[in-house]
Order: sequence, then C-alpha cells, then structure tokens
Amino acid sequence: MFEVEDKEAKGAHLRIESPFTDPDFEEEGLILTTEVPIKAFFKKPKDKALYSYDYGDGWQLDVILERVLPKEPDKKYPACLAGELAGPPEDCGGIYGYYQCLKAIKKKDNSEGILTWLGKWRPDRFDPHGVKFENPRIQIKIGLGE
Repeated sequence: MFEVEDKEAKGAHLRIESPFTDPDFEEEGLILTTEVPIKAFFKKPKDKALYSYDYGDGWQLDVILERVLPKEPDKKYPACLAGELAGPPEDCGGIYGYYQCLKAIKKKDNSEGILTWLGKWRPDRFDPHGVKFENPRIQIKIGLGE
C-alpha cells in the first residue's frame, strides 16, 4: 500500500491499495488498483509516499523522489540505480528482527541459530544491477491461478 498526500485536499492522504484488500475495508481516499502511474504523484524532487507491506511484520518505507533523469535509448526500465544494504530476509520479524539479524552477523553470534537460518544472506552484498523487477500483471495472474 502506498500513502501519498492528496494535493486536492490540504492535509488529507490517498491510499493506493492492492485490489486484493479485504472487500469490507472501505475508507475515503482509498484507491484499489494495481496500476497507478507513478508520475501522478511524483512530480518534483522531494515528493514522497509511505510504502507499507507485509502488514504482519509492519514494514514501512519512505519513498522520496530525488530527481528525474532523462530516458536513455535502449535501456530497460524500471532500473535500480543505487542502494545500500541488501533487502531483509523473508519473514525475519520486521524491523526488530532485521536488526537482530544485523547484530548476529556483526558479532558472529549464532547462539540463537540466526546465522544458520540466514544461510548465505549478507546485508553488505548489494548489487543494483542484480535487482529484478517483476511485472505486477503477471504476478496477479499467478495469484489468481490463471
């Protein structure tokens, strides 16, 4: 789910949610969709959105537009240009669990079995060129069993 400032109503927010949200969940300013052009909300540097996912673990990230670059011919988009640290391992327990993983790696402490569970995952191994973007339309079809 993305939450962005509603430019039409001062102080209000729009929530852009997956169409798979609980149908009983209704709220003013809620958009249920999988296709909203990012340019509708990110127009100038410092425009931002709050991105929430994995509601059980409560992950939230600020997405902030830094700058718009000219489109390069023959380049495949979207593309990851840079980043810091690898993404968290799946089901690590939210931000608290992620910090526990970082601490265990730093101290080489496997007393709770965290290093065994993490396997080869290392937070300092990040390659922006290795980031793969999946087509949401294909993911929805898979989710619907089509």
